[in-house]
Amino acid sequence: ALGKHSAPDARRRIESVLDRPSFANEIAGAAIKAMGDSGDTALRGKLLSVLQQDRQDFGDRDYAQGLQVLAKLWRNADDQQTVRAFLEKCLRDPARHVRSGAIEALGELGDPQAIPALESFASREGSGRDATAAQRAIKKLQDDAPFVPREVRELRKLVSELRKEHQEIRKELDTLKDKAKDEAETREVATKADAS
Repeated sequence: ALGKHSAPDARRRIESVLDRPSFANEIAGAAIKAMGDSGDTALRGKLLSVLQQDRQDFGDRDYAQGLQVLAKLWRNADDQQTVRAFLEKCLRDPARHVRSGAIEALGELGDPQAIPALESFASREGSGRDATAAQRAIKKLQDDAPFVPREVRELRKLVSELRKEHQEIRKELDTLKDKAKDEAETREVATKADAS
């Protein structure tokens, strides 16, 4: 209920319990939820600090929720570079829930500079839920990008499609190279056998 009030007293209470040790870090998790409910951007620096320092203290789902709240609080900030870099780093977290949370958070943050990291993540993942979520986040960032003419959005989409086609062609070429190598080895063995 504290999160619904952005009064300075509520802010102080939320901030004070954020560092309070508890089983499974439940108190901090509740404080983060309250931050998200309040939308109080004065707390965003503290939240970033806690998430950067205390990864191991959170369960995967709570940490993912924290990433999403972080993005919500930083969405309209002038300088999102630090938060974007942190969220991009979370794309490499071993926990699937955290990676999913980071994908959603990057989409929520609204910084189009996150698109290359999301594209790289999606191409590494291939297909599946995370790759699909990354594609949705990319589309959201492209659609929400301010002052981007329709033609630029279409070009971005075309470049993305060309990247996918390039990767598919590369895979096919590698397969053909392997097949040709195997056939050459088979012919060489057959030639040696005929010569004997």
